[in-house]
Amino acid sequence: MIGKINATENQIQTSLKKALNKYKKKNITPSYHTLSHEFNFLLFFI
Repeated sequence: MIGKINATENQIQTSLKKALNKYKKKNITPSYHTLSHEFNFLLFFI
């Protein structure tokens, strides 16, 4: 069952910032591939 979750642009930006902070805390510079993967994961829920 696929449910659509309404996500505003602001929520997406917040989620991406949280993802970036997660990597900053680990002192890891996320690659473009990793970021695009996280972003695609978010888009999946829109």
